[in-house]
Amino acid sequence: MSVAAFQLQQKRRREERALQGTLEYLGRQSRTEHVNCFERKGESLKESRKKDGTAERLIIEETEHLHQRKEDLKELYQKEREQWASRVEQSIQDDKNKVSDDIRTRVLRLKEAREQERKRFVKDSLERQWRDGQDELRSLKSKEQVSSKAVPSLPTPPLPCSHLLLSASCSGGFGGC
Repeated sequence: MSVAAFQLQQKRRREERALQGTLEYLGRQSRTEHVNCFERKGESLKESRKKDGTAERLIIEETEHLHQRKEDLKELYQKEREQWASRVEQSIQDDKNKVSDDIRTRVLRLKEAREQERKRFVKDSLERQWRDGQDELRSLKSKEQVSSKAVPSLPTPPLPCSHLLLSASCSGGFGGC
């Protein structure tokens, strides 16, 4: 072979080697690019899962917190309702006690008024009885005086004292002077 053909062959081999090196480089570069893309996708997926997990955990915590608040409000509402019911019951009881006390007071006043009326009636009756007795006594005395001219006088019964009239109304009888 001639020198020119040899050089041309050498040149072609160099070009083929360069082309082969470029193709190998491009192949490695392509694989590296695929690996990098895969790793980026994996990292992205990993971060996405981490975000989803964090979001899910926060949602669960918020739901639990909301549920706890609902329970607390429910308990508070129940306590307030029980307090209200006890206040209403106490108010009703106080009203009943007030009515009972008013009735008791009215009954006592009526009893006292009735007792005063009875005492006044007894006093009036005793005075009337005493006056009637006095009238009878007077008539007896006058008859006695008329008959005394004929018969000696009889001893007269003692008269009730005015202070005994008050005690008589309480004790129901007369005492001696």
